[in-house]
Amino acid sequence: MVRTAGHALDRAALGSIEFSIEYLHVPLVVVMGHERCGAVKATLEALQNHQRAPDAIQSLVNLIRPAFDDYPVTPDMLDFAIQANIRYTVRHLVQTPLIASALEEERVWVVGAYYDLDTGVVRFG
Repeated sequence: MVRTAGHALDRAALGSIEFSIEYLHVPLVVVMGHERCGAVKATLEALQNHQRAPDAIQSLVNLIRPAFDDYPVTPDMLDFAIQANIRYTVRHLVQTPLIASALEEERVWVVGAYYDLDTGVVRFG
């Protein structure tokens, strides 16, 4: 398991995922976002207020922000932004050379999932 706030995909997280595929032969990578994600919320707040997030939290904002660059930022978009971030992270992963090769060779699957904290239901896709 590789866990970062907002499943922000920095070089260490990406390297860990690539390592798990290449050397541990992990057959499935699940990018799981969850309801009321604080890291995505912090990103939205920083964008809405045209401010930098405090200290190293800004690095999370920088990694998450591209997930919804093409959408207007509004206060009521948290759930949409969380799901957009899941799709963005999956797209980013499958475009990296090592993972793209593993996908082509059918050695790994990469899927997105959304965890509803209130119900415990996980939706894939």
